[in-house]
Amino acid sequence: MTQDKKALVSANNLNLILVVLIVVFAIAAGYFYGRTSNVDNVGSKVATKTQEKSQDPLERPADNPKFLQCLDEGKFTDKVKAQAEVAAKAGLTGTPASVVFDLKTNKHLVVVGALPFDKFKGLLSDFMAGKKIASSQSVNPQDVDANSIPAPSVDADHWLGSPQARYVLVEYSDFECPYCKNFHSTPKRLVESEYPQKLAWVYRHMPLTSIHPQAQIEAEASECAADLGGKDKFWQYADSLFLNSKSNGRSFDKNSLANLASQLGIK
Repeated sequence: MTQDKKALVSANNLNLILVVLIVVFAIAAGYFYGRTSNVDNVGSKVATKTQEKSQDPLERPADNPKFLQCLDEGKFTDKVKAQAEVAAKAGLTGTPASVVFDLKTNKHLVVVGALPFDKFKGLLSDFMAGKKIASSQSVNPQDVDANSIPAPSVDADHWLGSPQARYVLVEYSDFECPYCKNFHSTPKRLVESEYPQKLAWVYRHMPLTSIHPQAQIEAEASECAADLGGKDKFWQYADSLFLNSKSNGRSFDKNSLANLASQLGIK
């Protein structure tokens, strides 16, 4: 092979190698670009989700001056504390605590704690049937004076159910109590589905502030909801408090309580 032919072959080989290198480089560049783009997209999505979390409607600055004024003035501070004091003097020490009144015979059924629905319904059924119910730590405890608890009133209490109901379940509760949160659907179901004409439900406050510091202001907020929106709004607000509550003092400040009211049309 002549020198010229050898040079030509070498040149062709070099060109081929360059072409292969360019193709390999282009593929590698495309691969790394795609990886970078995906990382950017993931980062963008994470940032978006973080931003969405920071824009929780309950955490935005509240635009509900009347509701905030009700809280700031402590309009219902004394009412909430008075109900809790009555419960404590009667011997109720934990929540939820239920006192069922038979308005015809003036007898009572006391249930302390969040009993399962079927067990609570069974006790209630026996009480309505006039059966004797044995005393225990959670049912008709001997250290609870039910006679000292004020009788329920359609006008003075938050009352759900028939005004003519013979039996009234008076519940003392705490919006930060996880057991109260679990129990909240029980009285409602009993009143609306099981005994719609015979049973009514009254909600009273018993915030355990030593372990649930936010429970007092949340109870006051529910009263502000009733004051500004009417009796039905109390129940809507109470339902929403329990639905959104993280329990054990980790739930709401004044701002979020006012925003919760705004979501329900309470202003």
